[in-house]
Amino acid sequence: MGSVWKAWGDVGKGLGAMRVIHSAQFELSIDGVSRTYRDQKELALLAAQILKFKNPQSAVRLKDLKRGEVIVIAFKAAQQ
Repeated sequence: MGSVWKAWGDVGKGLGAMRVIHSAQFELSIDGVSRTYRDQKELALLAAQILKFKNPQSAVRLKDLKRGEVIVIAFKAAQQ
Protein backbone atom coordinates (compact mmCIF):
# COMPACT_ATOMS: atom_id res chain seq x y z
CA MET A 1 0.00 0.00 0.00
CA GLY A 2 2.97 2.31 0.52
CA SER A 3 3.59 2.48 -3.24
CA VAL A 4 0.12 3.93 -3.81
CA TRP A 5 0.78 6.81 -1.43
CA LYS A 6 4.16 7.53 -3.00
CA ALA A 7 2.38 8.34 -6.29
CA TRP A 8 0.39 11.10 -4.61
CA GLY A 9 1.50 14.60 -3.63
CA ASP A 10 -0.02 17.11 -1.23
CA VAL A 11 -1.61 20.28 -2.56
CA GLY A 12 -2.35 22.84 0.15
CA LYS A 13 -2.62 22.20 3.85
CA GLY A 14 -5.37 21.97 6.44
CA LEU A 15 -9.06 21.66 5.66
CA GLY A 16 -9.77 21.22 1.99
CA ALA A 17 -6.25 19.91 1.29
CA MET A 18 -6.24 17.82 -1.86
CA ARG A 19 -4.03 15.00 -3.06
CA VAL A 20 -3.03 14.98 -6.72
CA ILE A 21 -1.82 12.11 -8.88
CA HIS A 22 1.43 13.32 -10.44
CA SER A 23 0.61 11.67 -13.77
CA ALA A 24 -2.68 13.60 -14.09
CA GLN A 25 -2.79 15.77 -17.18
CA PHE A 26 -6.24 17.33 -16.76
CA GLU A 27 -7.67 19.46 -13.95
CA LEU A 28 -11.41 19.99 -13.54
CA SER A 29 -12.63 23.07 -11.70
CA ILE A 30 -15.98 24.54 -10.72
CA ASP A 31 -16.12 28.33 -10.42
CA GLY A 32 -12.31 28.46 -10.34
CA VAL A 33 -11.92 25.89 -7.54
CA SER A 34 -10.05 22.70 -8.46
CA ARG A 35 -12.24 19.67 -7.84
CA THR A 36 -10.62 16.65 -9.44
CA TYR A 37 -7.85 15.46 -11.76
CA ARG A 38 -7.83 12.92 -14.62
CA ASP A 39 -5.06 11.39 -16.70
CA GLN A 40 -7.09 10.62 -19.86
CA LYS A 41 -8.81 13.29 -21.97
CA GLU A 42 -11.91 11.19 -22.70
CA LEU A 43 -12.50 10.53 -18.99
CA ALA A 44 -11.81 14.18 -18.16
CA LEU A 45 -14.39 15.38 -20.72
CA LEU A 46 -16.97 12.91 -19.43
CA ALA A 47 -16.36 13.99 -15.82
CA ALA A 48 -16.60 17.66 -16.87
CA GLN A 49 -19.95 17.05 -18.57
CA ILE A 50 -21.29 15.31 -15.47
CA LEU A 51 -20.09 18.19 -13.26
CA LYS A 52 -21.79 20.70 -15.57
CA PHE A 53 -25.02 18.68 -15.51
CA LYS A 54 -24.97 18.69 -11.70
CA ASN A 55 -23.92 22.37 -11.50
CA PRO A 56 -25.67 24.09 -14.45
CA GLN A 57 -25.23 27.64 -13.10
CA SER A 58 -21.51 27.21 -12.36
CA ALA A 59 -18.51 27.70 -14.64
CA VAL A 60 -16.95 24.26 -15.27
CA ARG A 61 -13.48 24.27 -16.81
CA LEU A 62 -11.18 21.52 -17.98
CA LYS A 63 -7.50 22.50 -18.07
CA ASP A 64 -4.76 20.57 -19.84
CA LEU A 65 -1.88 20.91 -17.37
CA LYS A 66 0.79 20.00 -19.92
CA ARG A 67 -0.32 22.35 -22.71
CA GLY A 68 -2.04 25.07 -20.68
CA GLU A 69 -5.22 24.87 -22.79
CA VAL A 70 -8.56 25.48 -21.07
CA ILE A 71 -11.92 24.12 -22.24
CA VAL A 72 -15.06 25.75 -20.84
CA ILE A 73 -17.93 23.25 -20.58
CA ALA A 74 -21.32 24.64 -21.66
CA PHE A 75 -24.70 23.30 -22.69
CA LYS A 76 -26.72 24.67 -25.59
CA ALA A 77 -29.84 26.56 -24.63
CA ALA A 78 -32.97 24.44 -24.92
CA GLN A 79 -35.07 25.00 -28.04
CA GLN A 80 -38.62 26.18 -27.33
